[in-house]
Amino acid sequence: MAESSCSKADIRQVHQLRQKIRHAQEPDNPGLIYQWIQADNALAGYQTEQRRQHCIHQFQLLMDVVSDDYLPVHWRNTCLDSVSIPLCTLKCLADDTQSVTRVRQLFSELRTLSHYFQHSLSCYDQHYS
Repeated sequence: MAESSCSKADIRQVHQLRQKIRHAQEPDNPGLIYQWIQADNALAGYQTEQRRQHCIHQFQLLMDVVSDDYLPVHWRNTCLDSVSIPLCTLKCLADDTQSVTRVRQLFSELRTLSHYFQHSLSCYDQHYS
């Protein structure tokens, strides 16, 4: 992390936003996700590898939320809709075989999980309709 160019307040803000997203503390505030991604990207700096790592962590956090059955369904769906943001950034940063392969793996993980998530939502809707 490029901590030398960022203040502790910036780092703390990103951490707080991350916690709010992970624990659905503001499930009716989808703008929170974009605010967090922008602030986290600012922490990443300009080095490609650091930016990649931040995008992977963003992807993983959003996928953790999507997979968490204890969180509100609409929040999980919002995170699923937003997971393409770090993935697309990561795709733009892919400049070698290893990074291209990693992006493909993450897209595959997203396809698998989104299929499961859509199926579980349809079961949820059928059960509570």
